[in-house]
Amino acid sequence: MKAFNKKLFLLIYLLHLNFDIFTQIPIGIPTGTWRTHFDYTNIKFISFFNNKIYGSASKGFFYYDFEDNSLNKITNIDGLSSVGISALYSNSNNLFIGYEAGFLDIIYKSGEIKGINLFAGFENSEIDKRVNNIFFHNNLIYVSTALGVVVVDFSLFEIIETYTNVGKEGKSINSLETNIIGDSIFILSDTGLLKSLINDKVNLKDYNNWKLIELPDLSIFGLNVLNNGLFIYNENKIFKYEGDGFNIFKSFSNDKIQNIKIQNNNLLITCYKSIFLLDVNKELQLKHTTEKVFFNDALLLNNTLWGATENSGIVNLESNNFLQPRAALDEDVLKLFSKNTPVFGLKYLKDNDLSDDGAFSVFDGKTWTNDRLQSF
Repeated sequence: MKAFNKKLFLLIYLLHLNFDIFTQIPIGIPTGTWRTHFDYTNIKFISFFNNKIYGSASKGFFYYDFEDNSLNKITNIDGLSSVGISALYSNSNNLFIGYEAGFLDIIYKSGEIKGINLFAGFENSEIDKRVNNIFFHNNLIYVSTALGVVVVDFSLFEIIETYTNVGKEGKSINSLETNIIGDSIFILSDTGLLKSLINDKVNLKDYNNWKLIELPDLSIFGLNVLNNGLFIYNENKIFKYEGDGFNIFKSFSNDKIQNIKIQNNNLLITCYKSIFLLDVNKELQLKHTTEKVFFNDALLLNNTLWGATENSGIVNLESNNFLQPRAALDEDVLKLFSKNTPVFGLKYLKDNDLSDDGAFSVFDGKTWTNDRLQSF
């Protein structure tokens, strides 16, 4: 009985100690309000819209405004549907945002944000609802997802069709990208390239109307259309579709392709350490190479190259000016604890040579600083 009383006393003491620590932290946030603390260093995607460059990190989202040279964060507090952006697409009038949780947002020039749940009714399901890519054509938004293609009417902002079980023998598909050339629609899936005619007489929900074209490599993860030519790519090669199959268009043996997009009637190729321009005549231009930062994505704006880096935010590669919200929380924080005023965040330690042993973050009530213990 005495042992039980000692354990109960110890438990009460520890609970009181933890409560006392947290009630003494003057972190400067008014009661009843929220602030977000995201990583803004590892930028996965960048896009240009409305005289702004938008950058998406693992969870954080921000933009650089060319009009006033300001950096501005955007979160679900500001009207976004979710966190964890997995796709960005922009045209002259809108910015489209896709999420890992299966949401689609549109940011208009006015600043208004509209969102839609692409898989309403599956909120509590553990199925993969990730948005892989967004394509806009003839007032329709083709959203490639882990559950097939969801077609959204832009004007009504309503789902009008889904192409899910259109794989071989009616199997479901994981759609990586969708595009349209002339009277044909193409869906790049993890099992092959699907092709169909697209018109009012063709039922695209019927798998019998889709032709499966085998991929030259199962590691293909991207698709682009340039001058009515269809290109697919993996980490080391770009292939061109020749009507009945694929031929190698360009190989990259010394670097890994991260992303390819169409810019100035060229393929803008972002590799891990380099950025290239490639035209339809196979002329390759090296635009930038480095050993100091590593790239996930790139943009070419008025002959100025911008890079989305793995660990330093967005960089203007002409001026070497790095952009990211000041004192952002570093990613991969595993545990938070506090001692008096500061809040400390300990990073997740990876079991490999790239582990950030000794790295930590400190929040003083206003901003985060990221540091490390040398030789830890």
